[in-house]
Amino acid sequence: LSLSQVDLSLTHITPLCFRHTQHKPDQEPPQPPPLPKGLYGSMELIIVYIQGKTRKYLRYVRAAGPLTAVLSGTIFVKIFNPSSISLVGDIPQGLPSFSIPRAFGYATSLIPTALLITGVAILESVGIAKALAAKNGYELDSNQELFGLGVANIFGSFFSAYPTTGSFSRSAVNHESGAKSGLSGLVMGVLMGCALLFMTPLFEYIPQVLKEK
Repeated sequence: LSLSQVDLSLTHITPLCFRHTQHKPDQEPPQPPPLPKGLYGSMELIIVYIQGKTRKYLRYVRAAGPLTAVLSGTIFVKIFNPSSISLVGDIPQGLPSFSIPRAFGYATSLIPTALLITGVAILESVGIAKALAAKNGYELDSNQELFGLGVANIFGSFFSAYPTTGSFSRSAVNHESGAKSGLSGLVMGVLMGCALLFMTPLFEYIPQVLKEK
């Protein structure tokens, strides 16, 4: 029994778990518990990771495991259109516009939350940076990392950006894909910008349970 067979079996088992669920015509279709759907997404990531170690032709699929899970789930929803799966829905197209923050009246009340977010951002960013530095044998300048985070967040505030941090998942994908410099981050940013400008209609079919993969 191979892992690929287990993965294929899961695709058939999951729908069967809910085939007998009934609802009245005037009611919203019941939503399956998120646990089985989440378990399927997690199992797919685990299978891709293990298979990628033993089979060379799956190396890049392993590196892009979360993307593989999201793509497979999105294609399934697009083809079969199951009403029992909650979707991300419509996402506004385009990039955020430049604006100067003016809500300074909330600054005092936001200080505790801002400090908490800052702490998490520092721990996550420096943590993944140290892990990759140790794995690749180079010196890490923590001050430079924190300076970069600060500059990125200052500029991001003018575009209503989400707080900038180092990402475990994106850093892992970068490393597995063979990225050697910060240029990979620039390429990633350009691709994300193009996706927001031209590809948001495709995101409508991403299952909610897979959007954090």
